[in-house]
Amino acid sequence: MQQITIDLQPKIANKFNNYVQLFGSEELLFDKFIEYHVNRIKREIARMQIELEKYEKQFADDKGLIEGEVYFIDESCLEFLEVINSNQLNKEKYKFQYMDKDKQLIFRYDNARHHNDIKTFPHHKHIEETVLESIEPNLEQILSEIEYVLINR
Repeated sequence: MQQITIDLQPKIANKFNNYVQLFGSEELLFDKFIEYHVNRIKREIARMQIELEKYEKQFADDKGLIEGEVYFIDESCLEFLEVINSNQLNKEKYKFQYMDKDKQLIFRYDNARHHNDIKTFPHHKHIEETVLESIEPNLEQILSEIEYVLINR
């Protein structure tokens, strides 16, 4: 296993060390971080009263994967995938693809390493054939955007 060293401000480093002590190990802290993230996704889905059709989570030594499909009242669908890196506690890869009931793309956010000509590379948003600059969204932001689309159709 590779070792990564990160210089943190003393206040943040102390907080991180306190969490490691609380959980007993960095591995257990990461497992709890992934579980928290999964539960946050489930709460947001429950809030919108939508159906989580497929759902999967996997853990490896240094990565957690969460993916699934969410169906909405108009039969539109959100396919999502997030790969979280435990060494950096960030999303290594993500995809949020929202489609109508006929599986036609409405929008997709991802960080696939193409479209390197945009300022926010690798983060971008597809709307039909158009590629736009984008920040890295989270599931709550995506669901809010879908909610807006559903209300304004």
